[in-house]
Amino acid sequence: MSRAAVLPVLVALALYAAVGPSLLVACGMGLMALLPQLFAKRWRATSAAQMVFSMLLMVAVGALLAGVLPRPSGATDQLATPWAALAGACLAWCVFRLYLAEPWGGEATTIAIALAAVAACGELFVERIYPFAVAAFVVSAAVSRRYADKARTPLRALPLRTIVAALSLLLLATSAAVAGSLALPPMHRWAVNRMMTRGPSMYATGFSERLWLGSMRGMLQSSKAVLRLRGPQVDYLRGIVYTRYDAGRWSRRPQDRMRPIKTLAALPDGDELNEVELVDREPLRYFLPLKATQIAVPTGVARLDRLAVLAPIAAEAADRFWFRSGGKRELTVADPDVGDLQLSTSLRRVLRPLALSWTRQATQRAGKLAALERHLQKHFAYALNFRRSAYGDPVLEFLLKSKKGHCEYFASAMALLARSIGIPARVAVGYRVSERNELGGYFIVRERNAHSWVEAWLPGRGWRSFDPTPPGELGRAMTATTPLGAALIDLLGSGWSGFLRWLDRRTWLEVLLTPVLLILLGASVRWLGQRRQRRREQGLQASGPLPCFVQLSEALRGRGIEREPSEPISTLALRLEQSDLQAPLPDEGSLLLQRYSALRYGGQGDERALARDINGYVARLGPRRADSAR
Repeated sequence: MSRAAVLPVLVALALYAAVGPSLLVACGMGLMALLPQLFAKRWRATSAAQMVFSMLLMVAVGALLAGVLPRPSGATDQLATPWAALAGACLAWCVFRLYLAEPWGGEATTIAIALAAVAACGELFVERIYPFAVAAFVVSAAVSRRYADKARTPLRALPLRTIVAALSLLLLATSAAVAGSLALPPMHRWAVNRMMTRGPSMYATGFSERLWLGSMRGMLQSSKAVLRLRGPQVDYLRGIVYTRYDAGRWSRRPQDRMRPIKTLAALPDGDELNEVELVDREPLRYFLPLKATQIAVPTGVARLDRLAVLAPIAAEAADRFWFRSGGKRELTVADPDVGDLQLSTSLRRVLRPLALSWTRQATQRAGKLAALERHLQKHFAYALNFRRSAYGDPVLEFLLKSKKGHCEYFASAMALLARSIGIPARVAVGYRVSERNELGGYFIVRERNAHSWVEAWLPGRGWRSFDPTPPGELGRAMTATTPLGAALIDLLGSGWSGFLRWLDRRTWLEVLLTPVLLILLGASVRWLGQRRQRRREQGLQASGPLPCFVQLSEALRGRGIEREPSEPISTLALRLEQSDLQAPLPDEGSLLLQRYSALRYGGQGDERALARDINGYVARLGPRRADSAR
């Protein structure tokens, strides 16, 4: 059987030689795969011995490839070290199975392990090699499966029509697989390019470099969890800040671009420490309050702009980070400039009289901002579903006509009204924190908690947050406490995320050692159980049979049914069922023997009840036979 599996294993080894970290290792395993084909004798071993030796071999090969032969720094034409270790370990397992007379799982299992190695090699997609290697593997696997089938019909005995049809299907499937593999990468690039160059409808979230009014609507209706916050509650978590407005679109200016910075890898425990766990494993933004001071990212690097907005570096994204609020500021938000007062002449002409009428009783800047905030909260309605004209500025339509909208409209309106009377203002987008998981003792933030608010400048006090969205309507859209069922599910999800983080910190040697340790632990438990059972049986044999069994054995011997010294009780019960005793004595006696075996060796049953039933059965058997008495 191992002769049939060698072909797909060699194809997988050839692919590994092309993309792996060491041609020498791949060639060495190829020679070892060919060597057993020269000899008819194979190693015979139990399934348990095969599994233990296979796991040890995989650990050794994986450790060698992960540690001794790491990928050269900066290389892009070789398989990444973790995937190289996985593929090499699987191929070593396949080669080992070729030396076995009866490998566990047979040839199909060997092909499946080789397929796992081929899939691991696909981490480095080489357009000119990988599709053809996969096609060659599939063909070789089909050929080897036919060769291993002892009941196969010889090719010369097959009708010509069957052979032609099979070859045509094989050619069609191979061509489709290769064509698909070659076409998918350029199609993917084309689709991504189209998405990136489309208009506002393609921006479904409010955290891109541009924000069209209405683009957050889908998020505000979604219950998908996006992050978990542990520590003191924070009302607002900023994800991005917009400074430029143009006909319903907010954007960021060139000077707002982000720059790489170094951060702490962790923060010491203490007061006011918050941990943010990002549910998305590849986050696009880190979310911080306006008053964040110390920050720490496990990777030690991040990107920061002059507005104190933090984001990951693409290749070094973390799934959690820490921050503190209050105290000495470390994340400096830039002072306002002319861009924070930017407003078109047409908008200023309409908005300035409106803002002056709403703030005529306020003299200080803080009072004017509070008046704008109160007026929007009191006289405008929060709504997710409303009609909006396709023409004209959406903020003007919101202020002068519909007077209803969601948080984007309220924040945009207040920021532009503030600018119209000379107050620097921006629009911040992030999340409101309101839902608490009482089971886990942390806060859950969902997509529907996405929110927009205003950051305005007050001389001597710096940037301050204002939220003109009506608090009553906003509160009804958010949950204060997670329901019990949802809280339990999210707690389990948080625990799973913690396990994955723990697993990420483990080396490949530790990961590969895990199944070996589990196998050894299972074998040890089984060996101890068998040893305990043998000791118990030996103790039972030393203590002798129970009196009721002696009574039953003597009675059966008197009727010509005598137990041999080493005969199992189950065999004696079977002979009793086949005896010529008058019914129903054979069946009753067999049942009594089974009850005794369960009591004696399994501890099941009542000895007194069994003794009483045996005594009655012996009485019904009657006197001994004359030939047995002699």
